[in-house]
Amino acid sequence: MVLDWFAFGVQQIIEANKKCVTFIIADNIELFTLHCLLFTVHCSLFTVYCSLSSDPTPMLNPRPHKKLIVWQQAIDLVTEIYRITEGFPRKEDFGLVAQLRRAAVSVPSNIAEGLTRKTSKDKLHFLNMSQSSLSEIDTQIEISIRLGYIDQQAYDTVEGSLVNVQKLLSGLSRSIH
Repeated sequence: MVLDWFAFGVQQIIEANKKCVTFIIADNIELFTLHCLLFTVHCSLFTVYCSLSSDPTPMLNPRPHKKLIVWQQAIDLVTEIYRITEGFPRKEDFGLVAQLRRAAVSVPSNIAEGLTRKTSKDKLHFLNMSQSSLSEIDTQIEISIRLGYIDQQAYDTVEGSLVNVQKLLSGLSRSIH
């Protein structure tokens, strides 16, 4: 069935573009324009094929960082941080809450950005920034428990996640060296 739809789509595109090609040739437009049009037809055919294939996202390139356990657990850490900071006093919205959230979001963001870099040096630079953000979170969580903004259970949960992400991130960094 997909092939039938594909053949029908191809036929429609060819028929529509025959008129355009005839028009272009009749008006003595440069050969370059004809090549551009044919390239567009080729791209259109590919798009029709992709839209009719059984895979709904054939042209999407899944981002490599999403497959990494370290990135997934860093995302989990972000959601934990957001959850626990909801209970902070309003006076901390632009202080400790904002700093904690920004540092937490920085961890998976820098992992993702680092893995798109071409050189090992660049990759390691961004992974190092993720490690630094983990240290920021560690310090800010310590402040949070001392101020009584979080309980021991929330502290232990975040600390456990921090240690786990730090270990995985260190392993990733060593594998890149």
